[in-house]
Amino acid sequence: MTETKWIDEIIRECVAPDGPGVAVAVIRDGEVVYKHGYGFANLEWRAPIGPDTILGLGSLTKPFTAQAIMLLEQQGKLRLDDEITRYLPDAPTHGRRITIAHLLTHTSGIANFVTQPGFWPNTARAERTPAEVTALFADLAPDFEPGDNYSYSNSGYVLLGRLIEAISDMPYGAFVESAIFAPLGMVHSHYIDDQTIISGRAAGYASHEAGWLRALRQRERDLRRRWAWLDARRSHRMGPGAPRRNTDLARDGCAYARASQAQRWT
Repeated sequence: MTETKWIDEIIRECVAPDGPGVAVAVIRDGEVVYKHGYGFANLEWRAPIGPDTILGLGSLTKPFTAQAIMLLEQQGKLRLDDEITRYLPDAPTHGRRITIAHLLTHTSGIANFVTQPGFWPNTARAERTPAEVTALFADLAPDFEPGDNYSYSNSGYVLLGRLIEAISDMPYGAFVESAIFAPLGMVHSHYIDDQTIISGRAAGYASHEAGWLRALRQRERDLRRRWAWLDARRSHRMGPGAPRRNTDLARDGCAYARASQAQRWT
């Protein structure tokens, strides 16, 4: 069995041919050795997914935030061992010494607000500023002392996004575009309002007992929520390191990209 046939068989076992699909890219030594789409990008139009379909990256958006922090560090505007309260006096540290490095490495002990009971069906739907999102976890008990353990935390990256804005005196998305995208020629990578037409963007769906349902974003409900979208035709230039409002989730889960360009992330 050839490698590509083996890959194809694995994916077809996991993805229904008549349901929402995936785009797959396999990279070896910096080169794409396999790329293919499976299933549909839009069930209403029966539009198939291909390697160039634009799909959500979820929390792979977080590297943008980490990269932005490291750029500020290189510019001498912060130190990774700085306490976060130096830049965010209202940060919920509960009197503990939490550094920027703790946030970057998920070792701050700050509770992850998205795992709290009722968050996804209720709280996640409301529009909030980053400061208001911070209030969602400000009173939650710490999970552990800073540096004593590791626990994946969206809360930490919300604070990092706010920190970037405080230090750069720019909106988060504007800083990422000017400091990362523009210098690297990433002209097709950007954060925009989700009302903008994005060619080749896949629709989102949620599984339901009656079948697939459209996974409506908050903006589709109230025309206000902001999300980030990424066309990663030049995302290989990003390095290690997204949206400005709410469970945008402020800096941890709203980028979009093409599988066909995945080798450019390495």
